[in-house]
Amino acid sequence: AKRENMYECLVEGCGKKFKGDLQRHWHLVNVHRYPRSLQLSMNGICRRKRQEGKNKSKAQAQVASEDTREAQLDEEMEDLCEAVGRVS
Repeated sequence: AKRENMYECLVEGCGKKFKGDLQRHWHLVNVHRYPRSLQLSMNGICRRKRQEGKNKSKAQAQVASEDTREAQLDEEMEDLCEAVGRVS
């Protein structure tokens, strides 16, 4: 029986499949420019996904903070414009 390629590329949309983990690793490093130090064990993948989730949460919190600050500045600017309008 012929063996099918079981190791799929991890890059979304690529879809290439390989006979072994070494071929997939070579593909990721040379085609998609992943670091050579990439380890494809399940623990490594899970750890990396958790870290990506943490980084996204931090980025979202920073954006929310910036949005809040921008809203405060807009409100202060409106107050200043109203005050200048009353003085004029």
